[in-house]
Amino acid sequence: MTNSTVDTSNSTTLGSTVLKIENLTKRYGALTVSDSINCDLKQGEIHTLIGPNGAGKSTLVGQIAGWIKPDSGSITLNGTDITNMNVAKRSRLGLGRSFQVSCLAMELSAQRNVMLAVQARQGSSYRFWKPAASDQSLIDEADKILDRLHISEFKDTLASQLSHGKRRELEVACALALQPKVLLLDEPMAGLDPASTQGLINFLQNLKAEIPILLIEHDMDAVFQLSDRISVLVYGKLIFSGSPDQIKASPEVRKAYLGDD
Repeated sequence: MTNSTVDTSNSTTLGSTVLKIENLTKRYGALTVSDSINCDLKQGEIHTLIGPNGAGKSTLVGQIAGWIKPDSGSITLNGTDITNMNVAKRSRLGLGRSFQVSCLAMELSAQRNVMLAVQARQGSSYRFWKPAASDQSLIDEADKILDRLHISEFKDTLASQLSHGKRRELEVACALALQPKVLLLDEPMAGLDPASTQGLINFLQNLKAEIPILLIEHDMDAVFQLSDRISVLVYGKLIFSGSPDQIKASPEVRKAYLGDD
């Protein structure tokens, strides 16, 4: 990272870089919402992005995911420049996503939502969904993923009838069904009760060895439990990056986000 206040001293203990963001800039008129941002994600880690409301986290996520086109800078996934690729191409290259705004098919059951994600990964058209709905291989894979997230008891429940927290867990299940090489999670803990939050924390801690995770999260207890590295975004600028202990000890971060207490 090029920012003078960014600490990268612990990066040598991590794996190879899988996602790299360089000098990413996005402006809306006179407002700069992403100001020459440099950060990366390494194999085997959870790198968490935190910051106050209005810091520019959603805009940064949108640029990484492909919903928002940056004005300048680059995004590289496993050595491939994806800056100008659409969402579908990024997904095929292995970028999995779960967002604050639900993209679930609310009229379908939890199981069928995951089956759709599996079918999408296989490249099948949704036009053939009716025969695919009885495809035992799709059913078996969806059930395995739901069981892995401990939500298999809700497999026959319509997404529209799930609690907000269970929908968040289902969104993670759908993201995993795409077999991503990198997972981008936008506030997955939002709406979860304490037991579900801890369950998801445990799951993600085990998952990171398989799939590196770029996490955007407001639950600071979860952030400090999960993160190998934390980057702090304030008013579009990345002001500090380091280990959880370094973040806690930083006067600059406490002043900007964590509070003096």
